[in-house]
Amino acid sequence: YLSFNGTSDWVNLGRMDLEEATLDITVSLDNINQTSTCFIMGNMENGGMGLRILNGVPRFEVWVGSGYVTVASKTALTKGQKTRLTGTYDGKTISLYVDGELVAHETPTGDFGMPQQNTVMAIGANPIGDTVNGGYTNMKVYYAKVHDQALTAEEIAETTELNSKIWDVSA
Repeated sequence: YLSFNGTSDWVNLGRMDLEEATLDITVSLDNINQTSTCFIMGNMENGGMGLRILNGVPRFEVWVGSGYVTVASKTALTKGQKTRLTGTYDGKTISLYVDGELVAHETPTGDFGMPQQNTVMAIGANPIGDTVNGGYTNMKVYYAKVHDQALTAEEIAETTELNSKIWDVSA
């Protein structure tokens, strides 16, 4: 796994101007800050999309129309527990899956907004352009992938099963 210290570690995945995508990551949080946002993966800068944790609760946010539309779990994560977070956007529907199960979705109206300032896709921090604007997250990353399309529920279920065999995400 990759270990992020929560103070300076992050990964720059490069610029990804994707109007449809799946952000898929298996993490365990070493610290769940109940008062601030933990940035897991995304390219949110007045546009784009991202997986974040707020008050311990996973959420997927996508810029549609004139602002971010958020879908969130009703259940907070447990510190140290491996959890797969998957956010999908197919140009119409925003969906959040936790451990392969659909926990929230919404179909907003409006156009997708690209991130401003050529913001890169990042893991573990809040990107702005090709650098970071804080928001470092103390976590371990076991698996991460960005797809240039929205995976279906069936595809997410298949990869959840495969990932659990490879990475033992149940442990």
